[in-house]
Amino acid sequence: MPPGTRSMRYTRWGARVSIRAPVARPVTTKLDPDKPALQLPPVPKR
Repeated sequence: MPPGTRSMRYTRWGARVSIRAPVARPVTTKLDPDKPALQLPPVPKR
């Protein structure tokens, strides 16, 4: 395990979630995993 484990240990509630959220699934996936970021903009425009 990397040395960062120590820092994430006490900040797992915030650091771990913050780092994992964008990497595991970006904002696009949160809104629509089936629709890519390119399809998101055209939807509200219509």
